[in-house]
Amino acid sequence: MTPLFTVIVLSYCSGRYLKTVLDSILTQDYPALELIVSDDGTPNFDSAAVEHQIAQRGGDRLVRYAVLTHAENLGTVASFNRAVQEAKGQYVKVIAADDALYDAQTLSNAARVFQESGAEIIAARVMKCDKEMRPIAPMGDRFLRGLAKKNAGQVWRRLCIHNALPAAGIFFNRTFFERYGLVDSRYRLLEDWPTWLRATRQGCNIAFGDFLAAKYRADSGSATGLRHAYLRDKELTFETEIRPYRKRLGFTRYVAAICSLRVRNSRMLRRIYGRIRR
Repeated sequence: MTPLFTVIVLSYCSGRYLKTVLDSILTQDYPALELIVSDDGTPNFDSAAVEHQIAQRGGDRLVRYAVLTHAENLGTVASFNRAVQEAKGQYVKVIAADDALYDAQTLSNAARVFQESGAEIIAARVMKCDKEMRPIAPMGDRFLRGLAKKNAGQVWRRLCIHNALPAAGIFFNRTFFERYGLVDSRYRLLEDWPTWLRATRQGCNIAFGDFLAAKYRADSGSATGLRHAYLRDKELTFETEIRPYRKRLGFTRYVAAICSLRVRNSRMLRRIYGRIRR
């Protein structure tokens, strides 16, 4: 029996992008698909219109779908966790509403890697695109290609210094959440970095998927990195997932982790980033 594959779309004020991401999901060739749209308090969100699009385009491959809504904006983490708890699939892909799956074979490629590797999490390649979803260039994948040669501890030490895993290219086996849990609810916007750190520190190996998994819209609105809650989540990640394990990390890497966080969160760098994004 073909394992059910759940795709979760995280939406907030993303109406103009929803059709694109839903089309990229509903045209997958994978034969057993579940689709969950989780909207995080978008004003006047038209759930009926979203359900209509899904029902019209779903076809025989769509086994189940759901549209979840929040009365108020709770943050990415709460929306992520609620949707994962709703999911029935053996495999899970979470994607932002302003991104899209790369092509019709994306889920089939991920399922193949899961079956061949037995992994609990896969990291695949991502195509960076402009706001019109025109390809710019593949995102750097040197770290991803080296995953097969690294154990979980080595990956954890690298991630302490910089989050080198693109969330748009990540796929989960349900066993990942059963073993490592959902995203820590103390975070509001940062669902990826603290989760990678916690799992790899506990021994989770990440498999490399040598295929393009997603189109990442690099210029879709205001820069998340400039938001206070996002910066606060990064500081909390350091205090929760890195500082308590500094002896295990080692002095040199711990100093590098501190410097990396301070530089990336610096006001000057954020101002430069904001000007580039305009």
